[in-house]
Amino acid sequence: MEDATSENKNAKESSLNVETARLSDVDDISDIEIEDVADELHKTMSAKPVYNHQKSIFNTTLDLSESPTACQQIEVALAAYKEHVVQEKQAWETFITRNLPRSGPQSTSSCYEPSQDHRAYLNKGPNLQQFIRNFSAFMNDSNSFLMEFRDMQDLVEDLKVDCQLHVRNIQRNNMLDCLSKF
Repeated sequence: MEDATSENKNAKESSLNVETARLSDVDDISDIEIEDVADELHKTMSAKPVYNHQKSIFNTTLDLSESPTACQQIEVALAAYKEHVVQEKQAWETFITRNLPRSGPQSTSSCYEPSQDHRAYLNKGPNLQQFIRNFSAFMNDSNSFLMEFRDMQDLVEDLKVDCQLHVRNIQRNNMLDCLSKF
């Protein structure tokens, strides 16, 4: 036990005897060389990592000579699209020339008449007037629903307030009963 206490005393004394450098202990500050300080500063600054600016994603360039197949695929797809557009244009031209009679300056009242099948298909399609009528009925229903919903929300809030008041009254009465017993 005595050995442990003596070791603790020695450790405390050795920690207290550590000499610290103070500015007042330095004899002459003029011994510091300015050039040495500048060299040390330069060494510490140059020791930091330097980033390579050539590896930035903004400085990358595409080398298209390495992937000629991609360029060829794009060219083939573009040529196929151009051919498709030309064929579609020709199909429209033939449709117009076959279905619309040639009209001279004397006949300006001629119109394209769809076939019976086309007329039946168009008649089955949506009607703008019917859509507008249905839309106005829908808007009326939705507005009435929103008004009823607001009224229902007000009723729910009033019911909540009434329930809270009822619970508070019951609590107050119970407290008064308990206090009156004492």
